[in-house]
Parts: sequence; structure tokens; C-alpha cells
Amino acid sequence: MSTTQYALCDPSIWTALYNGPSFGAINLTHRPGDGLVTVEWRRYGADPPFYANGTVYNLSGTTTIWHGVPTAYVRIEVRPIGRFAYLMVA
Repeated sequence: MSTTQYALCDPSIWTALYNGPSFGAINLTHRPGDGLVTVEWRRYGADPPFYANGTVYNLSGTTTIWHGVPTAYVRIEVRPIGRFAYLMVA
């Protein structure tokens, strides 16, 4: 599962980074060299739990934001706090 390219995410709105099947792990990646960023995320899924959310503090590089069983559909939305950030799901 990957968006294959970075998206410029606005801190004032939620940005959908991925819509599709999940094979169990969802990793959030911040573009190298852009410093640290705090990111709120939320996940909508076809299987329980249907909704989950959280915050990643001081993200630089890649971190796992969700790990569960494979599911037919997930939607991942993110919102950086305080500044624009280049993010992707990998």
C-alpha cells in the first residue's frame, strides 16, 4: 500500500492520502530534510474498528500509525499541526 508520491498537506484541512485495501500495516512518511512535524491522523475502515485516530509527534522519516488485520478498504487522512508538510502513506 503506497501513495508513491508526497502530497503537500495544509494544516487547516484534512488531506486524504490513501483510499484502498490495507494489508495490515499503515506507515506515514514525512519527506526527508523538511525538519520535524507533528501530524494528526485518522483512519476509516471497512472492518472494526471502523474509525481510529491519533497524533504523531516530531515525525521525521517513517513511522507506523496502524497495524491490524488486512481489510478490503481503508481511508487515511492527515493534518499537520502548525505548518505545511509533505507526507505520504507507504
